[in-house]
Amino acid sequence: MDPHDSTQDHDLLIELKTSLNFIRGDIKELKDNLASRVTALEVDKIGRVEASKMQAESLTVHTDHEKRIRDIEKDADTLDKRQSNFQTKVVTWGAAAIVVIGIVEFGLSIYFKLH
Repeated sequence: MDPHDSTQDHDLLIELKTSLNFIRGDIKELKDNLASRVTALEVDKIGRVEASKMQAESLTVHTDHEKRIRDIEKDADTLDKRQSNFQTKVVTWGAAAIVVIGIVEFGLSIYFKLH
């Protein structure tokens, strides 16, 4: 056996041991970090009773909002119908006024031609 080979093997073992120590440290750090994150999540978690209560409150608020939206839509439809009726009346009266003005103008033009 060559003494040079045993030195290389020894150096390789030392490098592996050093790398293994670094890996162990990294794994320990990951474990500690994971444990602290899990602990923080457990502190911040919500219980079933509280979740059910929040869900019921949410449903109540949602139902109220739906009712309000439906009422607003009904009011908007009524307003649209009123505006549509008003616009129809304006157009009708405007057309009637134009016809009356045209007849008066025609009558006046005939009257002044004759005199």
